[in-house]
Amino acid sequence: MSHTGNTMKKTKILCTLGPASNDEGTLSRMVGKGMNAARINTAYGDRSDYARLIRLVRRVSDIPVVLDIKGPEIRVRCDEDVEMGRGQVITVGSARKEGIWFNRGIHDQVRLGDRVLLGDGRVETVVEGITGSRIDLRSECECTLTDGMGVNVPGRKLEMPTLSERDLEAVNLAKKEGVEYIALSFTRDKEDVRRLKKRIGKSDISVIAKIENRDGVDNVDSIIRECEGVMIARGDLGVEIPSEEIPLLQKELITKCNRQGKISIVATEMLQSMVKNPKPTRAETSDVANAVIDGADALMLSAESAVGGYPVESVDAMSKIALNVESHLPIKPLDEEVHDPISLAISKAVTTIIETVDVDKIVVATHSGYTAMLISNFRACKDIIAITDSPMTMKKLHLVYAVRPVQHTLFKEKNKVQEMGKFCLENGLVAKADMVLFTAGVYTRKQMTNLVEIHKVKELVEY
Repeated sequence: MSHTGNTMKKTKILCTLGPASNDEGTLSRMVGKGMNAARINTAYGDRSDYARLIRLVRRVSDIPVVLDIKGPEIRVRCDEDVEMGRGQVITVGSARKEGIWFNRGIHDQVRLGDRVLLGDGRVETVVEGITGSRIDLRSECECTLTDGMGVNVPGRKLEMPTLSERDLEAVNLAKKEGVEYIALSFTRDKEDVRRLKKRIGKSDISVIAKIENRDGVDNVDSIIRECEGVMIARGDLGVEIPSEEIPLLQKELITKCNRQGKISIVATEMLQSMVKNPKPTRAETSDVANAVIDGADALMLSAESAVGGYPVESVDAMSKIALNVESHLPIKPLDEEVHDPISLAISKAVTTIIETVDVDKIVVATHSGYTAMLISNFRACKDIIAITDSPMTMKKLHLVYAVRPVQHTLFKEKNKVQEMGKFCLENGLVAKADMVLFTAGVYTRKQMTNLVEIHKVKELVEY
């Protein structure tokens, strides 16, 4: 796909790795079709598996890794699948010796008659009895109980520590391997984010809060302020909140993230039929398109890329849908109270200019990536080339809407814009005929001055 034309996909695609995509050949093809970031789900596997996948990604591409830790999540554990008939009662313990167990003990927090939903709500059970740490569950349907199914108890606020020992091991691995993002499942409030950040310490790892329960929705404003991004995990979210409310809630959460300049990711069953089929359904196509229209930075593939039969085709289909929709997005406002005033002013100036001048590309010189992210959140329908001297910033920006990050040493203050233009032209990021808007900070002996300049590339480099 050419990056010097107007066909660069702006919406990013986050792919979950698994047996279907854990080899270099498949992963390379997925990146070639538009994959922008890799998710590693710590609900499965162990530390050595995660380390191997992180290193696989590093060999294939410079895209970021999102390590998804489980937080206060409850999951079914079983050594083999269990077939359940309607009305059948099974006993679930809190340790492996029981045969079927939950990864966290909830026997002292549930009551007789409570509904316990498994696997994104597909399996409904009712608490029939509680004996010590064992819970008797009666199935309300015919189903197959499988290892790793999520567990929800609607209407019951369960007290769980933010991070398990397994999570802490994963955080330590993320720090050791230089992972760019950690996603925290079932984020309930800003304190959950703060506890994770305390464990991350001085590392540059960013936190993505997964909103998938009522507490997370109720506290989402303070959560967004505390984290670097939000994942709208519609599977578990749709268990605790009526499914008919999810579409409007998705739009609301994306808008909140856009206004605060935070990354927004839409997840769960976006192209679910492509686990078994080479093409998406019409409904799935509309779902992906609407998430792009809503303003999401990124869309996530789960089973489609992890265990499905068509991981490469799934990325390709999602890329084509996004590309077809992106040119129709309106410019969006930012919340002026939560941003650095200088960066905000530069971003607003850039947006005002491109509404009146026919600009082909925006080129930003940035260390932290902050200005590039703000410009991105205006959804100005232009490709943003972000040049940074920071390897971590470069990788992180792969997850930000419309941003094409490139790593390069800082340009000299003299003739800075001209040097930026030459670099972009030599690396195929712009064409000679392009009209490009440049923005950067220029240091003088006394202070830093922010500049915004517009140039035809041909005239700039031949000056």
